[in-house]
Amino acid sequence: MIGHLKAKFESDLHLVELLKGGGTALVFRTLGVLAGYLFVFLVSRLFGEFAMGAYSLSYTVLMILSVLCRLGTDTSIIRYVAESAALNRPGGMRHVYTSILRVIGPVGLAVTALTLAGASMLAADVFREPNLTGFIRIAAWGILPLSLFHFHAECLRGLKKIALYSFFKNLSLPLGASLILMGLAAVRSGPKSPILAYVGASAFLFVLVAGFWLAGSKIFRHPAEVSVSVGSIISTSLPMFLSGSLFLVMRWIDTLMLGMFRSVEEVGIYYVAVRIANVTAITLFAINTIAAPKFAEFFARNDIEGLGRMARQSTRIIFWLSFPVLIFILAFPSWVLGIFGPGYRTGSTALILLILGQFINAVSGSVGYILNMTGNQTSFRNIVLTATAVNVGLNFLLIPRLGIVGAGIASLVCLLTWNIASVISVRKRFGFLTMYLPLLPKGWI
Repeated sequence: MIGHLKAKFESDLHLVELLKGGGTALVFRTLGVLAGYLFVFLVSRLFGEFAMGAYSLSYTVLMILSVLCRLGTDTSIIRYVAESAALNRPGGMRHVYTSILRVIGPVGLAVTALTLAGASMLAADVFREPNLTGFIRIAAWGILPLSLFHFHAECLRGLKKIALYSFFKNLSLPLGASLILMGLAAVRSGPKSPILAYVGASAFLFVLVAGFWLAGSKIFRHPAEVSVSVGSIISTSLPMFLSGSLFLVMRWIDTLMLGMFRSVEEVGIYYVAVRIANVTAITLFAINTIAAPKFAEFFARNDIEGLGRMARQSTRIIFWLSFPVLIFILAFPSWVLGIFGPGYRTGSTALILLILGQFINAVSGSVGYILNMTGNQTSFRNIVLTATAVNVGLNFLLIPRLGIVGAGIASLVCLLTWNIASVISVRKRFGFLTMYLPLLPKGWI
């Protein structure tokens, strides 16, 4: 048995790369989740449910607007960097990088200015809580640095510098924010401290990750080479931007609508439940770290058989590493929530629904990245658009009546919709399946 596995690894270097890169990403992702839980624990214990809810809403605004600033370039840059590296064209990599920066910078400054100007209106008219104005204004200052932080992290990913990418993308922000928050709590325990800590960490880490990217890529040692036009970069990035924006809407619309229809305290409870549910998808995110540039590499070489093999291998790994976590949280939802305080136990039913949704996401495999990395970003955008419409509609109908349980139901249905549609789309285009369940014949459906 051991000899068979050893022979398989020696004969499949791509699988070895997937396991090594995915393993590295999994370690950092796990540490990042723990750091994220530390941050949530500190907020919930030191500042209470209102502060947690206020942080959740201002953080959500920050996330959505930073995605708007990136315009999908943080996804397309993976493809361009991976292709340029595979074809040994550093000059083309430099051209794409500098072209995208000329877009992100002005857009980020404009969005920051508009958010600062409209913070009071957003707090009073949308969330019906004027006290949120200061939280939103602090979040506004983090829009541009957070956008540039994520963009440069994805540049490292395109080069397959997985250890560096995984540290920055998965661990550095929650860890840095937690350290800053503990420092702020020691000298000034105000409810705005959590969002202030996150914005401060974003600014510092942007400078750090940009330095690592520039040192590692050495792109400025080569003259720029116009391998692709700016118009082509934008046309490729925009469908990814729409998909990414819609993903963010899917991820945070429940939090936003809870803020519109329910109390800030309920928002805080639901935010903790969401953070716990995301544990199920740790392996998916980790494997995607190395799988995404590998998909682009296989497609650039027109190796569809290799693409399918990589997709199936990654999904099988994701399933077996996600399943034990799912079972544990489903068995003890109230106990897990109680770690953050007794008031959070009321989110048990919502947590169960969210966990089931994330499990569907995990067993479907890396379908979104397969479509995005193979020139099918427009089809994926349309799938996500449909799922987002379903999510928004269900949240609008269910949250006023059922609160966080309604938000959990909407999230579950949404994840089921886009994952099944994406699995079918990959099957139609490439002839292979990505959804894996071991109880079925050969595990594949």
